[in-house]
Amino acid sequence: MESGGKYSIADWDRPFTDLELEAIEAAFQSATPPPPHLPTSSSSSSPINRRHLRSRNNDSGGDSQTVCRRLPGSIDGAHSSPLLPCRNKRFYNPYHPSSPATLAMRYPTMAFKGQILYSRTVSEVEKAAKELLKIIETRKREVDQVILGLDIEWRPIFRTGVPQRKVAVMQICGDPCHCYVMHIIHSGIPQSLRSLLEDPTSVKVGVGIAGDARKVYKDYDISVKALEDLSGLANQKFGGVPKQWSMASLTEKLICKQLPKPGKIRLGNWEADNLSTEQLQYAATDAFASWYLYQSLKTLPDATDNRTEEIAQCVPQRKVAVMQICGDPCHCYVMHIIHSGIPQSLRSLLEDPTSVKVGVGIAGDARKVYKDYDISVKALEDLSGLANQKFGGVPKQWSMASLTEKLICKQLPKPGKIRLGNWEADNLSTEQLQYAATDAFASWYLYQSLKTLPDATDNRTEEIAQCAK
Repeated sequence: MESGGKYSIADWDRPFTDLELEAIEAAFQSATPPPPHLPTSSSSSSPINRRHLRSRNNDSGGDSQTVCRRLPGSIDGAHSSPLLPCRNKRFYNPYHPSSPATLAMRYPTMAFKGQILYSRTVSEVEKAAKELLKIIETRKREVDQVILGLDIEWRPIFRTGVPQRKVAVMQICGDPCHCYVMHIIHSGIPQSLRSLLEDPTSVKVGVGIAGDARKVYKDYDISVKALEDLSGLANQKFGGVPKQWSMASLTEKLICKQLPKPGKIRLGNWEADNLSTEQLQYAATDAFASWYLYQSLKTLPDATDNRTEEIAQCVPQRKVAVMQICGDPCHCYVMHIIHSGIPQSLRSLLEDPTSVKVGVGIAGDARKVYKDYDISVKALEDLSGLANQKFGGVPKQWSMASLTEKLICKQLPKPGKIRLGNWEADNLSTEQLQYAATDAFASWYLYQSLKTLPDATDNRTEEIAQCAK
């Protein structure tokens, strides 16, 4: 997480320093007039503003006074949460409860943490596009639709009457681990990249994606096909009066993170000989945000009426409490991370691209870990997609239980009392430990079983793994 420096999520829970309180006080007082019934201190020597309140125990109306430091409304009473819900982004004003001060809450910064693959020459861009096409073809065997976050940048013009510059940079992201940033102002659009953009089977997503596609067509005479606009998808999911969502507002709404848009970078020279580290990070984060927000929106049900949005209010779920990892039939590690957090060694393991993490719905689990702990889990393989690749026929959304029964004729216990229990308890019960370990072991074991099966070579219905002995 970055916000003017390196921070951890725990930083939001630390006590305010006097210097921070001073800054909050100054902003607070500039936003609201002093209450008429409370005198303000005239002393300029004290670093912290103070006020005098009559003692509550002084019923005689005497001059007994108590000196108190006025706390900012942001940490007053019921508003002491380290991060307010996204629907309430204002500091509470204790003097004028009906008129909240307009001080926007800062959320953790969203940033792409994977590998940025930068290309600028014709051969480099051609190679990058071929890699992407190969990845797309592989994924088509596992999922119904391949999703690509797509965005473009061009050098701005600050004079009226002057036509826009050509698209200078195109960034494409299809997973949390890799983002391709192509400096097409120098390379143009070679054949492989043209094929990728014109491919109707890989969906390109973004906010205002149709406008980006029109500019690419105008500048390079290429029709980008299979587009989905995130703003329209968000309105479909949230219901209510349709809005024109920006990438930043949608990021804040869905995952309570701030999408940085520094003008110095956004309005900088995208036609430079080589992009700076800051420009690469900016471009990659935008494409990754498009991909990530699409995944988040697709998990939400469609709105069925014109109700105002009642979903995605930034506080729908608790943090991940337990993480279990199993790599053989003899050992399973159950880590109670709600108490420990994710230390560096565990972070390194999760971000290691050489150890494949498997499970049903593993991408959703990875998104939640990213949202809760700002860690990108790399090298994922979904067992449902792998099962469809092996069984053939009409693709299905396999659950862990149905896949266990299908492959090895065993029942995977999912007792509601344990599954829906308190995973944040001081210590996990024996039953919880067994449940968690069994789930991780099942993921590992089913993967081993699936990998022994041949890939389906046609659209036949599954004729394998029928549990017949």
